[in-house]
Amino acid sequence: MTTQAKVGAFVLGCFSILAFTLIYLINAQFSGHTVPYRTYLRYAGGLEPGASVLFGGINLGKVTAVRPAESDPTKIEILVDVKQGTPVNDKSIAKLGLVSVMSGTALSITTGGNDARRLPPGA
Repeated sequence: MTTQAKVGAFVLGCFSILAFTLIYLINAQFSGHTVPYRTYLRYAGGLEPGASVLFGGINLGKVTAVRPAESDPTKIEILVDVKQGTPVNDKSIAKLGLVSVMSGTALSITTGGNDARRLPPGA
């Protein structure tokens, strides 16, 4: 085997390990237990499944579905999964947001109030 072939194989192996590590770390971030919630907005602004869900600016979940609400077609139903233990409460407000100019749309949830009742899963 020539030196060039050995170097090429080494570089290919390094890229493979790097790609596997990145995929593992991205999946591990949300592989823990999640809790489903739903919210309704009048405008989805390009929000798509897979978009980030920010709670108080911290990335703690993903959008799982965006569709017209069955009960009121003038509203958009947005289903999300957030990490278990995220303190979503009655005073939390969901709105569209951007992580950065280069990123796509995200769903931003405010922290609400400390004295507010926590929402049960699926709310």
